[in-house]
Amino acid sequence: AMFDAREAHPAACVDTFGCQQNVADGQKLMGMLEQMGFTFTDAPKEADLVILFVHWGTEYAGEPDAFQEKWTQVFLEAGVDVVVGTHPHVLQPFTLLEDEDGRQMLVYASIGNYISAQEETSCVKGGMAHFTVSLTQEGFQVTEYGLEPLVITREENGRYTVDFAPPAQ
Repeated sequence: AMFDAREAHPAACVDTFGCQQNVADGQKLMGMLEQMGFTFTDAPKEADLVILFVHWGTEYAGEPDAFQEKWTQVFLEAGVDVVVGTHPHVLQPFTLLEDEDGRQMLVYASIGNYISAQEETSCVKGGMAHFTVSLTQEGFQVTEYGLEPLVITREENGRYTVDFAPPAQ
């Protein structure tokens, strides 16, 4: 079965930019969602697949921080299927996690920059996340996934270009 994005209806869209990654901010985030009438436990009941885009993590850190790890576990337990993270401006690992019941969740901790005027070496790399969702006997599931590495180049004229990174030798 093909997924038609024109028929998709997001359950919630929340700007988490003001959250500073502590307990109070976690409660603030949950409060914002609840005010909208959204709970994580409702989403898997209402949707075939739950994709969550999060603005989280420590800038320039190549690995997820404790806040990301905590919320990754919350999202896994809540039934989220895919998490796509941004904010650190650098690539962080992506992985397919599995809970004790065998339910899986794909997590891109940070896809880095797609285009940026930041000149730090670590910030000129990004990634284009891709995954395939298939209808299986267990319902909709991620069946393939990956990340295409990108490189951002500042041209002499001050413009920036984005290209696929050359394959590792």
